[in-house]
Amino acid sequence: MNQMVLLFIFVGGALLATGCQSNSDNDRIIEWAEASRKIDCQMDGLEKTSSKMWDKTNRELEKALPMDILEYEKSNMLKVRNAELLRMFETYQEMEGPIKAKVDLTEKMDFAMADSMRVLQQKQRDYSDSIRTALMEIEADNTKTKLQEKIKMINNIACSKILQDD
Repeated sequence: MNQMVLLFIFVGGALLATGCQSNSDNDRIIEWAEASRKIDCQMDGLEKTSSKMWDKTNRELEKALPMDILEYEKSNMLKVRNAELLRMFETYQEMEGPIKAKVDLTEKMDFAMADSMRVLQQKQRDYSDSIRTALMEIEADNTKTKLQEKIKMINNIACSKILQDD
């Protein structure tokens, strides 16, 4: 975990443990919840982009397939969204360079998006841990309940609304 995040959690936890539950502490929890929801939306966007990218690549692959390919092999090839698996098909090995280049490019872009998602997932775990820790330190049940309700509302905001505010 990032040292700054650990320091932030420690200092926040120490303040909360001393009974100093202020509006700024509550605001910080809400900010973490908003940041976590934004990450949800970013990951959703990456997943959709990857899916669209593979859809386009598979449409091009379908056009490039030989006419005499067996229907089950064609169907199986077009279901694959993984360049490594595509390369295992004998028909793929016999195909022209441009479609192979397209598959290679899609694979590289997909790897980059997967790396981005892993980073986002870690950030989101950090926010969730911070929220959970901060909520556990709140002694006043009504304050905790109000914050949990606000967090639920944040989690129900449509991604289109969240991402348009950037």
